[in-house]
Amino acid sequence: MAESSSMFKPYWFRVNRGDLDAMISHFGVNITDMAIPALLLAGVGIPLDFSVSHMLPGFSLGFLLAGLWVTWSARRLAKKTGRLNVTSQVFGINVPSATAFSISIMLPVYQLTHNLSACWASGAAAVFWMGIFKLVSAPFSKYIRRLIPRPAVMTVFAAAMYSYLSMMIVVRLFSSPLLGVISLAIVLCGVFAKIPLTRWRLSPFLVAWIIVLAVGLISGDIDIQWTGMHLTSPWNMAPHFGSYLVKDISYFSIIVPMSVYAILQDLASVEAAKRVGDGYSVVNTLFMDGVCSLIIGVSGGIIPTVMYAVHPSYKNLGARISYHFWVPIVMLLVVIAGLSMPAIDLFPWSLRAAVIAYVSIGVGRAAITNIEHRYLNAFLLGIIIPGAYLIQSTIQESLAALKIQLTPQVIEVLDKAIYWEPISGMANGFLMLVLIITAMSVCLIDRKFIVAALWSLFGALSAWLGLINAPRFGWGEAPSYAIAWLAGTVVILLVWLGVPRALRSSHADTEMEHPISREH
Repeated sequence: MAESSSMFKPYWFRVNRGDLDAMISHFGVNITDMAIPALLLAGVGIPLDFSVSHMLPGFSLGFLLAGLWVTWSARRLAKKTGRLNVTSQVFGINVPSATAFSISIMLPVYQLTHNLSACWASGAAAVFWMGIFKLVSAPFSKYIRRLIPRPAVMTVFAAAMYSYLSMMIVVRLFSSPLLGVISLAIVLCGVFAKIPLTRWRLSPFLVAWIIVLAVGLISGDIDIQWTGMHLTSPWNMAPHFGSYLVKDISYFSIIVPMSVYAILQDLASVEAAKRVGDGYSVVNTLFMDGVCSLIIGVSGGIIPTVMYAVHPSYKNLGARISYHFWVPIVMLLVVIAGLSMPAIDLFPWSLRAAVIAYVSIGVGRAAITNIEHRYLNAFLLGIIIPGAYLIQSTIQESLAALKIQLTPQVIEVLDKAIYWEPISGMANGFLMLVLIITAMSVCLIDRKFIVAALWSLFGALSAWLGLINAPRFGWGEAPSYAIAWLAGTVVILLVWLGVPRALRSSHADTEMEHPISREH
């Protein structure tokens, strides 16, 4: 009875041990992730001070709204179920999209215009467009879940986190070898070996942060730049924002695939929460995420958001509701006080990379364990595709830093050296490409030839519109690829016509399992 009556008290203000660990981790992850676009763009000549003061603050408003929303949703669920162990959904920065928008939209705009405001407006407009796609998809979320094969959803998720994000961020583990190895050793001992750290059993990430911060300050590997406190408005609409909403349509080849990834991530987050007993609404999740993206874009933020599918990990950590109530408030205060850069310096890349390594492995493992064995071939095919985007983005950043334009002559040299044209074809719209190829593969494994042909046909349409295989969105952007996808459609249909009726309904994995053992 006492527990029931306490349900109506504002217990989400109470911070238990699990909430404290989650707060430190969640704040550290998001304050560091917030800096990624600024740090990427700083390498090509966009002043870090401009990015921190103009492009980043708008995120804090959307993050605050999300924090209030998920807190209210968790409180409502707790009252409905009569449970005090409900955990808030985990909302934060969409790092794959933030990285892609910076490198593939904002960087080209800056190279073309050499205008900081234009670069800023293009990023904010991209976030706004993503919000629109999320809102439009919300009412159809149940149909989306039925339309896309579950193994394909898990593969897109793993391709973004395990293949793409981990390879891009984990290399920074050795930006400071000393701090990187210390961070990794603590995380491996505390998380992989599951050894209690300290007699208080502190979170491995908290222990790693304290030790790495102390060692870094002593060794000089960490230099906290104190710029003083100065008021910064979180609301600062980018100049010419409206015009770049129209101009960014040409970058739908980046925005649409990343929006698809965000939508699938939101769906996966709801499923993950449901598996550990917290039933949230898919429609409400997408709607809330979409509204937050619109607010961030209008307020000048260039940081896209997503609902993380790591709900079970936070629940196992002991997090309940209060952690997501306080983190956005602290984030907003840090931004308003103009302390974003000192706060970012408190969480060095070496520590962040160790955490990303752990999260990425968790994502990869979750994907494998949630995909039936017969679909593993499709999964393994899908997760190698992001490698092309990593190569493309690295080359583009390097050329931009060297102030070398990607002229036809340069492209010709790159094509001879590293096969630049096919790499670009695979890299453009790579997450949409992962979805199409994996969905086709899953359907063929299940011998659903007609559905597989439809996915191939969708690939042809996507290539023609520039959503995949092309750097720009438009009519007839990648005709050679569109023809290739059409040919693939014809091949699948011809195979279907030639397959004996008795084989059309059986699974295709039996012949590929353990081929060596079959020979013996």
